[in-house]
Amino acid sequence: MLYIFCSYNNCEISPIIAPLGMPPPLAFVISDTILKVTWLEPETPNGEITGYYIYLNHRRFSTNSAEAGSYVLTELLPYTVYTIEVWMIFFKLTC
Repeated sequence: MLYIFCSYNNCEISPIIAPLGMPPPLAFVISDTILKVTWLEPETPNGEITGYYIYLNHRRFSTNSAEAGSYVLTELLPYTVYTIEVWMIFFKLTC
């Protein structure tokens, strides 16, 4: 994967190394319409962690935190299959 980093006067194309050692998130059933998702920080984030997003069937929820932790998903439907992803957002200084 390539990302382009731009400053005021120049741009640099740089490969991004994905974070290493990030275990998969865990989901705990609170009720038939509520799940609690938990996650840990990666062993090697490869940059400064600035936030986490939770994706529920491609719908994004911001955790408003740069810390690993948990997020409660509400208003879920019983007997429904959901895909849950935790995305880490990070800043990589290339200078």
